[in-house]
Amino acid sequence: MADKGSRQERQATRNSGTGSTVEKPQPPKVPETQGDIVPARLTEAEAVGLKAREEGEEVVGDILAERLDRVMDSVFRVYQDRQCIPYTISWARETMRFMPRDEGEPHLAEDPTWRRSA
Repeated sequence: MADKGSRQERQATRNSGTGSTVEKPQPPKVPETQGDIVPARLTEAEAVGLKAREEGEEVVGDILAERLDRVMDSVFRVYQDRQCIPYTISWARETMRFMPRDEGEPHLAEDPTWRRSA
């Protein structure tokens, strides 16, 4: 049956009047792979294995980096919590060093605006 269909296609092509045969599109040709990528050192199978191993290592590296970021964030938060009180105390001491001492008002008893009204 396949012969019958191909005969009909050829006959239809001849009867079209153009005189040219119809060519079917061909899939792109893939070059045949060589046995060695680096002659006498690295075969294609070894190269594919190395590539797969490298991709696996990259995935593991990404996971490790993500975990390390989380741990470092947690450690930093704990550090900040532990340093909050000592920092506040040292800041208060430094600020108070430069504050002048309030001597109060020496003549408060004599000031008529501060008298109690009875």
